[in-house]
Amino acid sequence: MINVIVTYTVKPEFVSENKSNIQKFLNDFKTLDQAKFEYKVFVKEDGVTFVHFSNYENEEVQNEVLNIPSFKEF
Repeated sequence: MINVIVTYTVKPEFVSENKSNIQKFLNDFKTLDQAKFEYKVFVKEDGVTFVHFSNYENEEVQNEVLNIPSFKEF
């Protein structure tokens, strides 16, 4: 199993657009086999720090997920 945690901070004026971009790829992920990976996004209390938590069954699944066009655009 592959586990990844990514944390980053955006400018306050970009929060809404960032959330919208995240929702796009999360919606596209729903077309994939959800039993093979997990992807969650959290916003810290400061409202501008995002944490992406993901785990994948294997590298093949990870590559499939991360190559979804909306994710690559993100």
